[in-house]
Amino acid sequence: MRIFGQRAIDLLFEMGIFFVKFAILYKNGMKMRLSIPLIMLLVITSWSGFSQVTEKKDASEDPKNALFEKERLLGIVLPADYIGKRVEDKYRISPDGENIAFLKLVGEKYQLYLRNVKTNSERPLTKLVEQEVTSVEWVSDESVVYFTTSDMPNTNGMYFSIVDKPGKDVPLSKMGYHGALVKTCGILPGRFFFTSDIRLSGAPDLYVFDLNGNVVSLVSENPGTITSWLVDRKGQVIGGMACQDDHEEFALLDQGVKWKSSMVIKPETQFIPVSFDATGQKLFCISNDGKQRAAAVVFDVDNLKEVSVLHLSEQNEVCQLVINEMNGDAIGALQGAYNKSYKFWNADFTKIFEKMMQKIPKGDFAEVVNMNSNGNILVIKTTSTKHPVEYFMYFADTDILKELGKRSVSPKPEAVVEARSFNVKSRHGYSISAFVTKPVKEKEGGGLVVLLRDEIWSSTHWGYNGEVQYLTSLGYYVLQVDHVGSCGYGSTFQQAGHGQIDGKMIDDIVDVIDAAKKNGSYKGRKVVVMGLGNGGHMALTCVARYPDIFTGCVSMNGYLSAQSYAEFWADQFAGCKKKMVVMHAGMEQNQDLSIMLTRDGMKAIGDKEMMLITGMMDNFSGDASSIEELFKASGFGVRVFSREDEGHTFMKSTNVDLMYREIAQYLSVALRAGKE
Repeated sequence: MRIFGQRAIDLLFEMGIFFVKFAILYKNGMKMRLSIPLIMLLVITSWSGFSQVTEKKDASEDPKNALFEKERLLGIVLPADYIGKRVEDKYRISPDGENIAFLKLVGEKYQLYLRNVKTNSERPLTKLVEQEVTSVEWVSDESVVYFTTSDMPNTNGMYFSIVDKPGKDVPLSKMGYHGALVKTCGILPGRFFFTSDIRLSGAPDLYVFDLNGNVVSLVSENPGTITSWLVDRKGQVIGGMACQDDHEEFALLDQGVKWKSSMVIKPETQFIPVSFDATGQKLFCISNDGKQRAAAVVFDVDNLKEVSVLHLSEQNEVCQLVINEMNGDAIGALQGAYNKSYKFWNADFTKIFEKMMQKIPKGDFAEVVNMNSNGNILVIKTTSTKHPVEYFMYFADTDILKELGKRSVSPKPEAVVEARSFNVKSRHGYSISAFVTKPVKEKEGGGLVVLLRDEIWSSTHWGYNGEVQYLTSLGYYVLQVDHVGSCGYGSTFQQAGHGQIDGKMIDDIVDVIDAAKKNGSYKGRKVVVMGLGNGGHMALTCVARYPDIFTGCVSMNGYLSAQSYAEFWADQFAGCKKKMVVMHAGMEQNQDLSIMLTRDGMKAIGDKEMMLITGMMDNFSGDASSIEELFKASGFGVRVFSREDEGHTFMKSTNVDLMYREIAQYLSVALRAGKE
């Protein structure tokens, strides 16, 4: 019965597309004698679509959905035109600068490819069926480590591959979250370090891989608290960040067995160890210890004390260090929150970067992805508010900039709208940065979509955002908020967000909406809140706490409670549960969202309908079912869109397209014109 209902819906949708096609022809004033054969052609193609729908149980089973292709030919804008996968992505140049490893979209999945820099010839390194490659890193001139994800549970993994011997890949980890390449300062001759939970202990151990004999050796067992590891250029000093109850510690291990020294990281302190220098005596870090803004600093390894500051800005925080792979020195830093910029203190590299920027299109921001060992060939990616990410390779010796690959289908520049920023003083006394994007053509009756991030401790990204542009193409205003807890605005601001995922963060969002209404960013329009993961959880909380402001929400794989989120991460890294509860605790009263959803205040929602989106392979998919039952038990409307072959983030292009079609339909109802 369910399948029949879906077929009927698909059939009606096909009929709707047919009439849209007819309207396009009629509107263009085509003469009847010309329109008749075209209409007959449309009937035939549409009927083939009807019969195709009756043959398939799920449109996502067709990787080249014929309906989508027919719409594209008619000039109808599809969600994939804004949010589709790139044709090529994640370029990495080898240490010797001779080859580039990158991801190429083959059908629905990314495969790993190799391209020769001189000849531009390319060849595939993987031909995966169930898995797809998600990232790649070079570990020598001839070998790479790549990571995969899969439709099937517990089959994610990390693999070592010799590029001249495809098909001889060595599996290093198949535990998904538990496998990671440990970044070293420079390329270690003949070996590299990685983490994996081969022992199935619940925490990743540290291993070394010998490239010469393909031998894997255990370096150090994880005592159950270390979440990330760090090794020096020679592999003799091993460090790690460890979760200890409600705080973190950084420690150096003696021969990978005993703690050599330890430094307690206070909850309000940001400390990110990046790499050791060539001597192993200095540790380059990002730290805000004693400072409001995070800076690039140098620590002495023997006593773990700060000895010098490489770069400090009163306006911008350091968010990334640029390391010279040849000698291990830190040569620059990436800084900023919304608008990022580079600061280089190495004179030679400063000249290279300045020359390169002269060739970058005006208005674009260029980010250094990686470079060869000599530092004279750079892989960079550029972005702007007008187009998606593009990759380039810059040859410093010849001052040549070469484009790499092609980006995914994107709208014309005139259809892309730039966000307008403004600041709001919140009820809690903080200055909140917000960004509103206005549609080119406003939908009748208007409507505001508040788009929330999954990574609540990050900040709104400057540049092209396909999701924002798609929503504005539908005629809606889009609002993004850097609430308390967002990074880049100082340690006090970020610390203020701890434990406030259902408290001050929600208040900030509401205060921004009120200010946006007063300053004319939107007038009297209905508001729907939408988010993924953490943002999906917050979307539900927004409606629960302020049902008079929000007319609905789209919760994409949002979990039910902060406690379940903390318990999940505690399963991944022992010792982290209390820290995660402190940072993500729900509501100031520490009450569960499920309690909020059954309060008398929720009756104000009335006949509003919520939309829940879930990938059944997501770790929190059970929570989505619980939320659905809560809404139904309370008499609230709920619309569910789920896929059994998806996880936390939808990956298959047809599923993504269908999901955003459903969102568009939901928004057209939730934000329709009428009485406020």
